[in-house]
Amino acid sequence: MHSQRKIAVIGLGYVGLTLAVALGKVTRVVAYDNNSLRISELKNGQDRNLEIKGDALRASDLSLTSDPDELRERDFYIIAVPTPLNKNRQVNFSMLFEATKLVGKYLKKGDIVVYESSVYPGATEEQCIPLLEKNSKLVCGESFSVGYSPERINPADEEHVLQNIVKIISATDQATLATISEVYSSIIQAGVFPVSSIRVAEAAKVIENTQRDINIGFVNDIAIMLHHLGIDTAEVIQAMKTKWNYMPFQPGLVGGHCIGINSYYLMHKAEEIGYHSNLILAGRQINESLAKFIAEQTIKQLIHLGSSVKR
Repeated sequence: MHSQRKIAVIGLGYVGLTLAVALGKVTRVVAYDNNSLRISELKNGQDRNLEIKGDALRASDLSLTSDPDELRERDFYIIAVPTPLNKNRQVNFSMLFEATKLVGKYLKKGDIVVYESSVYPGATEEQCIPLLEKNSKLVCGESFSVGYSPERINPADEEHVLQNIVKIISATDQATLATISEVYSSIIQAGVFPVSSIRVAEAAKVIENTQRDINIGFVNDIAIMLHHLGIDTAEVIQAMKTKWNYMPFQPGLVGGHCIGINSYYLMHKAEEIGYHSNLILAGRQINESLAKFIAEQTIKQLIHLGSSVKR
């Protein structure tokens, strides 16, 4: 069925481009980004993120474009745009909403829209679907349908690539879920994992990253404590590894596009319903304070070694 679907991928960052290239090996794909310079670079075989090589771009059947009118004849839209935080660490869905409005302009009866962008549980149904309906003048469930399949791509990881990471899929109805399953199954060798609702899929994504954030926060907290006790953290971890149920987390900085950000998404939704998670917040605070701790310890070591530190 995927060969009958006219696919468009909206947003060509490391997630959208990887997905478009993979789909372009099995069917024609319109790959859209509103950044015309990005499109020009990709047409020349250059990915500034260094995730996709020129040969892979050329081997994929892509129509790379910054012209939104090329979306007009598509009927299966995948939205994969960034969902960062603003400077106040609050949810910023501006790019997600702009992409949703754009797709809404071209929606027709029978079309499917799939979201891959990381969001808090409920965002797709509470925020995105109403925007699609407003801009298309159509009703979800009657004229078009929606799915959610959270991106799990790990940038610069050559082992865990798109094709061998299980794809969580969800949809507003079973028929749409079946279509989404067929489209993704054509490129995902690890298979798909259907869940009962869009909210479950959204929650799975942010919680799997929040869990990692909390676990790293725990070992960072322990590392700071052991430092003050004069105990070697690395040696303690090596000793812990000898037990079969040791969980392999190392102290260090938390970065990337998802882990720390997803914790804030989850806290945002929890606080919306009046629940405050002390554990998630504690993990975030520890991880965000680690850079300052490392800098302070580095300066102390430099001073101890007799080096001059310019402030």
